[in-house]
Amino acid sequence: MYSQKFLTLTALVLASTTEALPATCHEIDPFQGDNLEHLLDTIKSQVCEKGCKPTTAQFDSWGRDTIVHPFILALSETMGLPNLPTVTKRLTDSISENLLNTCGVVVGDKDACQGQILDSFGQCMKKNLVSIVLEDADPYSFLVSDAMCEKAKKYVEGEDLWTKVIPGYLDVYASQCLEL
Repeated sequence: MYSQKFLTLTALVLASTTEALPATCHEIDPFQGDNLEHLLDTIKSQVCEKGCKPTTAQFDSWGRDTIVHPFILALSETMGLPNLPTVTKRLTDSISENLLNTCGVVVGDKDACQGQILDSFGQCMKKNLVSIVLEDADPYSFLVSDAMCEKAKKYVEGEDLWTKVIPGYLDVYASQCLEL
């Protein structure tokens, strides 16, 4: 009798503390339509054709703080999340590290603009980015509502991100790439 009550209580406590991101967050598809092709074309025209030779090491040293962190801050603000610098920094580091471990190996120390490397990297991102972000964000799911996920979906799938924001990040990189 005692052990059954203990197990029931334990299950209730675990169930009440185990949060999960709302289902709407799992519906986000940043690479819907031709977003991936548009991104790769933009990288080719704004980065590769300007003589940049992007590598995994450059992404790790430059992209983490110049692309990933500002993106996470903008997304958090769009969603209406509180400004929590420690959380956004942890998410930046975790997402960047997992992307490097999963897709960075496609590029390694080679120039991503050479051959099919960029296309292979893009396919890896398409396959893995959402699951990496969701897994890394899950510990903070208690902060996230369904309405916030709707806002995130609109931002991540929206035209502005793909035609203005990301090209802006790429322009900044291209203006500095030869010095990195």
